[in-house]
Amino acid sequence: MDDRTGSGPVAFTPIESEPAPKRKRLGREERRRQLVDAAVRLIGTSGLRGTTMSRISGELELSEMAAYRHFTSKDELLMEANTYVIGRILEWLASSANPSIVHRLRELGESHFEMLSADVDMFTAPYMQFLTMSQDEGPLHLHVIANNLRMKDAIEAIVHEGIAQGTIRPDVDAFLFTHEFVSWFLAEDIHCLADLRDGTFSRSSHLRMLDLILRDIAV
Repeated sequence: MDDRTGSGPVAFTPIESEPAPKRKRLGREERRRQLVDAAVRLIGTSGLRGTTMSRISGELELSEMAAYRHFTSKDELLMEANTYVIGRILEWLASSANPSIVHRLRELGESHFEMLSADVDMFTAPYMQFLTMSQDEGPLHLHVIANNLRMKDAIEAIVHEGIAQGTIRPDVDAFLFTHEFVSWFLAEDIHCLADLRDGTFSRSSHLRMLDLILRDIAV
């Protein structure tokens, strides 16, 4: 007697595979911010000419067409990148609330290197690329000029506040001091980029120069 209960082929129930997780769909503003961040980082490493829409979108594993849905042109995206960088400078200029303007400027100078060294790729390197971009009359160049003027206006406003409170001499030219102060922190920017990575950067000479600049305007 045959004890087998069936003589046909055994049927196997296929195991259902789990669907691949869908990529999270980001909101418009969040995606724009990602594109700006990718552009800023590429500007620092590849320069303005080497930063293309294709490379920017590739950093985020997006198609170039997807990038163009958020920015109509490379220049428009680079303008946003420049505004981001200048915005960080404006945040730095507003980071001290010391009531004495001379002491406030000293605090800003002393904290400048912390900002540089903490984020070379997303601040110092791209800022210098924008600063040294070739001269032309295109909308990107005009946008960079306007943003640089915002930064200088912020420094001039600090000087005028110091004159009004009596901590800065009344005969100090705010425009000339602004250029001295900007020249000072640009020198530290360049020195930082050249020597920070190999550990040879020293602040002593820059801080002495800052002290001389501030002594010259203090009452």
